[in-house]
Amino acid sequence: MDVSLATLLVRPRAAFEAADERLSLVQPLVLVFLVGAGSIATAFPVYVALQRRLSSDIATVEFVIGAQTARLPLWFAIGTVGGILLVLVGWVVTTALLHGAARLAGGRGRFRQLLAFVGWSHAPYVVVYPLVTLVAAWQLATTPGATLNGVLHGTSSVEGTLVTFNGRGLIDVSSIPSLAVTLWIGYVWIGALDATYDLSRRRATAVAAVATVVMLVAIQLPV
Repeated sequence: MDVSLATLLVRPRAAFEAADERLSLVQPLVLVFLVGAGSIATAFPVYVALQRRLSSDIATVEFVIGAQTARLPLWFAIGTVGGILLVLVGWVVTTALLHGAARLAGGRGRFRQLLAFVGWSHAPYVVVYPLVTLVAAWQLATTPGATLNGVLHGTSSVEGTLVTFNGRGLIDVSSIPSLAVTLWIGYVWIGALDATYDLSRRRATAVAAVATVVMLVAIQLPV
């Protein structure tokens, strides 16, 4: 890998400074794509619950796999593709905002290099998602009547928005894992700004802190 994940998660500045100056965007792109796919997967029980409430006479998309034909609701297929695209667009937009903020703070650096670093900043999900999977499996196995939707999202219904804010689910936007991964990403941003721009550690931390607070507020908005 261009960047050591083990070092990145603990000492991001050292990991980024040890990387080649001309980083490839392929590896961070794959990481961001996998995170997007993982996010879609965690929403699957919500989609299943929602599908049960909808009319059976809805548009579908057919996939032929060998001799088998699979049908997916059109809205689910669009939502899946849209969700992954949203993560990819968010990667570029986040980089642009951090780049602009760093330049306003007096830093000098290249957007492309920061784009690669921000892509790599999704690495905390590589730790958090497997842990969430293990805890969810344990809760489902040991809690009578537990459902995957309830364990992940803290609710058994799909009333209102698809994102829950009650803090009871493992990946609810107000849950400890969700807040922890956001703060962890913010910590990685400090190293990315430190390694990319001619900023003091204090200014890099300030820029990353403001961006992290903005992200924490943004993910609380209903969707």
